[in-house]
Amino acid sequence: MKISLSWLCNYLDTSLSSIDINNLVHLFNTHTAEIEHFEKNVVPLNELFIVQVEQILSDKIIAYCKELDQHVEMSLRSDAIALKFYLICKHQEGYAWTSLFHFGSEKEGLFPALSVDASKLNGSWKKDISETDFILEVDNKSINHRPDLWGHYGIAREVASILGLNLKPLPELLSQQSVVPFDKISKKSNSGSVVVSIEDEGACSRFAGLYCDSVQHKDSDVCMAIALVRVGGKPINAMVDITNYVMFDVGHPMHVFDADALKEQSVIVRKAKKDEKITILDGQELALTGDDLVIANDKNAIALAGIMGGKNSGFQATTKAIFLEAAGFSPATIRLTAQRFKLRTEACIRFEKHLDPMQNIVALQRFVYLAKDMGIITDIKESIVSVGKVITPLSIAISHEFIEKKIGVALDTTFVMDTLQKLGFEVGIQKSEQGIVYTVLIPTNRMTKDIDIAEDIVEEVVRMYGYDRIAYHPIERFAQPFDTHEVRNISAIKKHLAFACNMHEVRDYLFFDEAFVQRLNFNPSNTISVKNPESQNWTRLVTSLVPHLIKNVELNITKQDSIRFFEWNRIWHKTSSQFEEQSSLAGIMFHKKDANFYDMKQQLQGLWNLLDLDVRWEKISGEVSAWYDEHKTAGLFVHEKLIGIAGMASQGFLKSIVEGQAFIFELDGEFLASIIPGKKLFKAPSKYQDASYDISLLVPLKVCADELQESIKNASSKIVSVELVDFFEKVEWVDRRALTYRYTISDMTKTLDKNDIDAVVGLVQKSLERYDVQVR
Repeated sequence: MKISLSWLCNYLDTSLSSIDINNLVHLFNTHTAEIEHFEKNVVPLNELFIVQVEQILSDKIIAYCKELDQHVEMSLRSDAIALKFYLICKHQEGYAWTSLFHFGSEKEGLFPALSVDASKLNGSWKKDISETDFILEVDNKSINHRPDLWGHYGIAREVASILGLNLKPLPELLSQQSVVPFDKISKKSNSGSVVVSIEDEGACSRFAGLYCDSVQHKDSDVCMAIALVRVGGKPINAMVDITNYVMFDVGHPMHVFDADALKEQSVIVRKAKKDEKITILDGQELALTGDDLVIANDKNAIALAGIMGGKNSGFQATTKAIFLEAAGFSPATIRLTAQRFKLRTEACIRFEKHLDPMQNIVALQRFVYLAKDMGIITDIKESIVSVGKVITPLSIAISHEFIEKKIGVALDTTFVMDTLQKLGFEVGIQKSEQGIVYTVLIPTNRMTKDIDIAEDIVEEVVRMYGYDRIAYHPIERFAQPFDTHEVRNISAIKKHLAFACNMHEVRDYLFFDEAFVQRLNFNPSNTISVKNPESQNWTRLVTSLVPHLIKNVELNITKQDSIRFFEWNRIWHKTSSQFEEQSSLAGIMFHKKDANFYDMKQQLQGLWNLLDLDVRWEKISGEVSAWYDEHKTAGLFVHEKLIGIAGMASQGFLKSIVEGQAFIFELDGEFLASIIPGKKLFKAPSKYQDASYDISLLVPLKVCADELQESIKNASSKIVSVELVDFFEKVEWVDRRALTYRYTISDMTKTLDKNDIDAVVGLVQKSLERYDVQVR
């Protein structure tokens, strides 16, 4: 939003030359909102002249300049009218029509016909114009919550407060036109009255109008035209210019209608009818919907409310009577319509910011003040008709102690009162048992999106006090030592699975994918259903992480022969009386071709070694989950505690989803995270050479490899380690497999001889006899 500093100075007891622009920008950015940048706007007034068109020829225009006391030849312009006044400028050796660009505007076009006092045609009109100005570009986003700052007067109030200047009172800028209030529909007071009614109070909270039949047609005032161009406006004629000037001045858009367009002298604010159309001022014909708000007469829409007027209802050269309107519209309604038709007008930009609906009366009174001063309205017989809800200012009581406590500094009561009063608040003060208490009356232009609680008042005080004046005190937090072993355990486990086991971590949704579990032909039991599911496909909390891991395999296996995933997450079960939440670590190692159970088991053994756990693999009693092959699945025990299940996936379970073999494990996450590693004492190795011995066995399938490994280790105290080094299976071996173990024999007191080794070997073979194995 562009703000003219010379315009602001009209309301301040200072001159443009006495303001340090760099200091002002710095203070405004510190106390109020962001000024993105500013630029100096210099108009060489000595190169500008006003001329009167005398003749319009086929190839040129002859005009007379009283200031130069000479006739000048000008190029043709389509809007030139004989005897009217226009602005020209020096150009090379001659003169050219002055364009909007000369005053820093980004818009194309020439200055329109101008209205100038005959006594000032000698050049004295230039005295009313500031040759130098500064245009401030205020960041729109930084004032979205400040509807009072969308006009020059609101910005002037802030500048006056920041710089300690006096602000011209608003009533001095308004015509004290009487106002007649109504609820939803007005009544006629005489034959010239216009009846106003609001049909959609949600989209339009207030609507004010003023009828006037004493209208003078005048061209643009040169001072007002230049002021408008400097802030991005486009002058047209005196009547339309004043409506735009009021919008840039007090921040409230308004519109002027040709009273003849009101037909039966009625104005209705309503939603558009089905298939209703309107041609707006820029010539576009719009097909309206029931979501669009319009201003209409008794038959047709005559304006797109809050955005743009209708082409055939605006002020024209033939207009004899006018109807002025200013209203309070719903920001959402205006924004949706503006987006739908891609219309971003200055009016709709302001209405989107929750403008003060009570300000519509101010806008009309400001218009009348300016129109009378310029002589385009001479006599108004009617009162302003105001229809809609009346909003009363909000009162907030706040103690001085509360303000000081929130800011953290000691403040003088005079400073608090002066600050709030300069910002437009009415402030009362009284003493009570709690100390000094302020009663702050919030003006309606600060109520819509800005101030409604005591802390908002504190913010007003502190921003004017200056955040940079508050001493910096670093926040102190006294930290207590705490146990981090769970965090470190989880991190170490994840790193082992990711790097040592070459697995990818996933984080899936904590609800079963109902479509996928149906494909698995899996119906989980003891599940917890939510009352208000996000969708019908996500209704039950997961009881296991495995189904989603299988889904991940299906989604990612297309271009690979093997893939591995793990997930650490929460699972839920429903018990007889309550819900049970658990932490679970699950993983899947999938191969399109043969998967070696013992290789994958060894991967988990590395995890047990990391955690210093002695885990037993035992045949688990009872039923296992549907995805396990019950003959190739084991329970994982630490002492007598079951910490998880691991085994090969059932081929029948997987085949409906993906072809291949998989090793699956589900572990108790809470147990793994809570493990506290014991202290490891140094154990000196034997000074004498160890002996390693391999034994190959033909083993029944029902015998677990871990049982054999444990039996070998317990056969003699001289056996210090046992590991499974190989296994082999044949189709013709229906109920057996070949396993090879390597055990290490050590003696701390002497070098082992053949007799010692043979004795241990004999003990090992004897310990295996009860398993019906054959030593090969």
